[in-house]
Amino acid sequence: MSYAEISTGCVARNLGRLAALLERWDEAEAHFERAIEVNGRVGARPQLAHCEDAYARMLAARGDPADRDRAVDLMDAARAAYRELGMPEPSEVAL
Repeated sequence: MSYAEISTGCVARNLGRLAALLERWDEAEAHFERAIEVNGRVGARPQLAHCEDAYARMLAARGDPADRDRAVDLMDAARAAYRELGMPEPSEVAL
């Protein structure tokens, strides 16, 4: 594990959030997928949960019915991790 890999995960999540804000959905999705992959690989569980949460919110905002199952799975994973790690759960989001 290198610090560059951990930083890439954090940057990728923030880039995903920015792309989502700009409604650049495909870019946001790619950034969130990268963030999830890196954080999972290095064992950064809190950051992984934050990525899953942000990605689920992006999918909900995109509003494509085909995204619903993926969004629910991501939100469920994030909430389970928050509980397991003793972190505050994210606020409710309608998926």
